[in-house]
Amino acid sequence: MATNMARFSALVGVTLGLASLAAGCGNALKPGDYRIYKMEFQGGTKSTGCFPVPGPDPNTKSDTDNSLVSATWVMTTDAGGNYFLDLGSNTLQGKETDTGIGFAATKVDVEYDMDDITQTKRTTTIDVKIDVTIDGKSIGGSGVTTSSFTCSGMTCTTPIPSCTVTQAFSGTEVDDVELQYNVK
Repeated sequence: MATNMARFSALVGVTLGLASLAAGCGNALKPGDYRIYKMEFQGGTKSTGCFPVPGPDPNTKSDTDNSLVSATWVMTTDAGGNYFLDLGSNTLQGKETDTGIGFAATKVDVEYDMDDITQTKRTTTIDVKIDVTIDGKSIGGSGVTTSSFTCSGMTCTTPIPSCTVTQAFSGTEVDDVELQYNVK
């Protein structure tokens, strides 16, 4: 259980980190255009549901790290007003909001005991919500990833609480860069 929770916490952090990078597209972005952003991420905060026991374990309780995580992302748009954030292996879709661009993604994983739909069903849902603000070439905002768990069936154990990770980010548009893709 603790190993699964550790893996899950790592997945949540990576998911939020990737999703929260969705910070960059200005109002002048047109279909066929793209923008490249250099992003920096602050350490995220986790809700109490992210820990397998009440509160952080003794080995991480007093740890601190004020370094930032960085990444580079590509933003495009289509004629329908949809924005796309290329994360490398995934793409998130977003729409303009009153304050910038809002991105959202949901992943649902359903598992049955012994691969039998008549057995216990466990569902993990990961919701990612990103709010981006743009000020010239500067972008910033925050992302929230909420992971929730449900179980129905005879072998369900103690309910697992939802885990919410919130992470702030900022970045800047990179000028005079071109994308290159190898065609196979």
